[in-house]
Amino acid sequence: MSNNSVANVHELKTRLQWGQPGFTIVDVRVGAARR
Repeated sequence: MSNNSVANVHELKTRLQWGQPGFTIVDVRVGAARR
């Protein structure tokens, strides 16, 4: 389950990286949640 979530987040990051600069906010929130 955790592995799937990480892969999903990575894919979303890659997609958003090419589309929206706001992905950094999501990345920060994900990083905070993981910590």
